[in-house]
Amino acid sequence: MRSCVLVLLIAVASVCLPAQVPTPHTSATSSPVDAGKAAGQNPPDQQKDGNSAQGAKNPQYDKKQFEVLTGVGAVLAGVESTSYKIDTTANALSQTNVGKKTVEILLGGGFIMPWRKGGGWIERSFCGSKNDEDASLKNGNSQSKDYGCRQNGDPDYREYRPWETFLSIRFAPTTDQTINGFVVGGGYRITKYFSLLTGYSVTPVDEPTHGFREVASQIVAANPKISPYNHFNASDLLNNVPGAFDGFPLFLYNANGVTTTKIFPTSPLVTHYRSGIYFGVGIPLNLTALFKPGGEQ
Repeated sequence: MRSCVLVLLIAVASVCLPAQVPTPHTSATSSPVDAGKAAGQNPPDQQKDGNSAQGAKNPQYDKKQFEVLTGVGAVLAGVESTSYKIDTTANALSQTNVGKKTVEILLGGGFIMPWRKGGGWIERSFCGSKNDEDASLKNGNSQSKDYGCRQNGDPDYREYRPWETFLSIRFAPTTDQTINGFVVGGGYRITKYFSLLTGYSVTPVDEPTHGFREVASQIVAANPKISPYNHFNASDLLNNVPGAFDGFPLFLYNANGVTTTKIFPTSPLVTHYRSGIYFGVGIPLNLTALFKPGGEQ
């Protein structure tokens, strides 16, 4: 009887007492990351990323919005004109450009417009057709460089926008003016590396002043047999015919030769700004990649 009671008490005690759960031990070799998590702190890498995310980010060059353009083209002016400079060695006027057309070098900025119309054939050529894109998006690897295009396609042409506006300072190394006006207009990007441009151009032209033209015309008319006046036409000088003043002397000549008297007391030239239509091509420059230190990505 006693043995039965003892067994019954042991069974009741085993049911009533709560189960003991083993307490985990912190290993002496646990990593600082685990210790930091236990203390409610972020790992060092996450702290670093968080600090960089909170700090100011460096501005990135967005080649889909803006591009630096260089290129070459020609200006077709409405009227024919001649630009002159003063030749200090010969003390005479020397022409630097004549005619309606001028070859120019461009340097400026292009602003890519949001319109995609007219660029579908370019997108299909370099990226792929709509079916190719869908298949790639469905089956392709999002980490691949050609993701979103057909295999080996160029993702820069996805949703391609061919139209841009541009503003450019024009350089004309063959003239006496290094900065030679400006061009504002629009362009069509046949590829991401080549654009057709057209726009409105303003070009400074140095021409003889009205007063100098009158004085020069009168001197030539009064001295038709004295050299070098016998090489010029009085009417052409007065009307500023293109090229009429090339080589015209700034000091008075008589039968004995040149004198020390200037024929006009002030500057013989004045700057006129001539407008025209510009036609040319543009090539974008990635200045960020151009000036990036070697090895930096």
